[in-house]
Amino acid sequence: MFEVDTEVVNLLGTDYVPNQLETESIGEIMARYETVMYGMDTKLEKLKNEIVRIQEAKEQVQHRFHKLSGLLAPIRRLPPEILGQTFVHTLLRDSYWHWMNGDICVDTISLLNICRICVTDEDHPTEYTLPNP
Repeated sequence: MFEVDTEVVNLLGTDYVPNQLETESIGEIMARYETVMYGMDTKLEKLKNEIVRIQEAKEQVQHRFHKLSGLLAPIRRLPPEILGQTFVHTLLRDSYWHWMNGDICVDTISLLNICRICVTDEDHPTEYTLPNP
């Protein structure tokens, strides 16, 4: 950085009024500081833009990672018959189907959330239907 004369620094806390030569010298020093600060602001703006770009790239990678991890979910290994029976067991209550009466029980919603039988991808919605009564 630029060094300000120690005598000038000592004058900061006083009521001293600089003469013409000192005023010009202080003005030159201040102009250099302004140039340095402008350069720093420019660098900071570039770094902020780079941070935003990296964060966006990270979000894309996380999104892809999440999609790929879904392929490894254990639920994908269950045979459709077992998965269907899980639904039948959950939906049956008091020997009749609540959904036929328009009543969706909390267990059903929980099961749908856990099993993700109806998978929605932004680009390709997919529904799995299981052949059960």
